[in-house]
Amino acid sequence: MDRGELARQLATNIGQKIASYVSNSGDPIYKGVSRGDFTLQVDQDAETEIRASIDHYFPHDAIEGEEYGKSSGTSGYRWIIDPLDGTRNFKAGLPSFCTGIAVEEDENVVIASVYSPKTREFFFTERGNGAYVNDQRISVSSQDNLQKFLFAYLTGDHSHPDSSRLGAQCIARITEQKAQFRFQGSALLELCLLAKGSYDAAVKVYPKGYWDYAAGSLMVEEAGGKVTGFDGTPWGRDTKNLLASNGKIHTDLLEMFTRQISQT
Repeated sequence: MDRGELARQLATNIGQKIASYVSNSGDPIYKGVSRGDFTLQVDQDAETEIRASIDHYFPHDAIEGEEYGKSSGTSGYRWIIDPLDGTRNFKAGLPSFCTGIAVEEDENVVIASVYSPKTREFFFTERGNGAYVNDQRISVSSQDNLQKFLFAYLTGDHSHPDSSRLGAQCIARITEQKAQFRFQGSALLELCLLAKGSYDAAVKVYPKGYWDYAAGSLMVEEAGGKVTGFDGTPWGRDTKNLLASNGKIHTDLLEMFTRQISQT
């Protein structure tokens, strides 16, 4: 079994298993002082199962996950896993959640595998081979009229002192242009929806976890879109603020979000 096939199997199998627990997801396990920052036992159990499978097939690969952090490896490959992106939605019985897995080779994401249990959509890409949902090739939208854009606003790190201020300014820029935005609460799934053309762009301030956008960003790029920081440089692990789009007017969007927005 190669890494791509394992990523496929893990995202779909774990995603389906998680969905079966919606009505019995257990009590929240709070991660910090914020009551909005919590995990569930199902998150932890799912990541444990994913890690065990990776260790079995590729024992020398590194792993980085939302629940249990980093483990080292010697192969040059690293798995980036988010067993349940959209935990609050899942707990509330809302449909926007997914399981996401990315694989890095020498610190570059080369595989992305995302499964949305409620819509039964399986997103997959390997760098250089295009993006697919349920084995059908997908591409970003062709929209180039900003006033007709539909943005996904992706939540960031609420503990950062500038997160709320900068987020509010980004939303203001969108509404000033008479464009529309949606907030679904699953950054990884929203990036995949951008890749298939449902959204025209997505903006994220102060990303909290690399696992939230590693797989989705590659999906957007392989579907023909563009993903950068607000400064226009290619996205990466240390990207401060994220802008993903269909690429048609990406430069204009960068100017829109950076104009009069102080990035302290």
